[in-house]
Amino acid sequence: DDDIGVHPFGSDLLDSWNQSVSATVSKPDLTIHDFDAENEPWRWGTQVQIDIDIYNEGNANADNVDIKLIASNNTYLGDSDDYLIRTWYNQDIAAYQHWKQSNYTWTLPETPYSNMSSDGSVYYFVQVEQASGETDTSDNHKSDTVDMNPAEQGEIVSVSSPTFIGGQTSAVTVRVHNIGLSDHMIIEWD
Repeated sequence: DDDIGVHPFGSDLLDSWNQSVSATVSKPDLTIHDFDAENEPWRWGTQVQIDIDIYNEGNANADNVDIKLIASNNTYLGDSDDYLIRTWYNQDIAAYQHWKQSNYTWTLPETPYSNMSSDGSVYYFVQVEQASGETDTSDNHKSDTVDMNPAEQGEIVSVSSPTFIGGQTSAVTVRVHNIGLSDHMIIEWD
């Protein structure tokens, strides 16, 4: 027989097994979708509000991540002037899902945070830590610049100069002009 040693399907059998295999790597990818300070400008000593929306655009869950709300007197996150306002610990954000804090409120102190001025700009940041397996962390933080104003601020406009006579009551008139944003001022006499 002339067919001895030849496979009955011919020589094309090996060619049909030449196939490629592809796989998708599962990993989280967190991004700050929205971070917005509401009702600006803000005043020290008042209640303020923000919206936070963090989205996991990756195809794997981001488990046990910490999310921080931070105030800073500059645009650099992680330096010595940063003030930690709040941390949400061990948050889980499933793949293709949002983590939100809508209308989160807190009361600012009467006096500014350490290293911050009573007026001017304060930079508020939201920062989500790197999730296990996450490789793109460039969008894991976002800031919003807020103009800050003192709650109360006044200047003396005029003072009367009465004649003082020993043992008698004298009247002193002081005019104060409110140059702050507060509707009221407390004036103390010593």
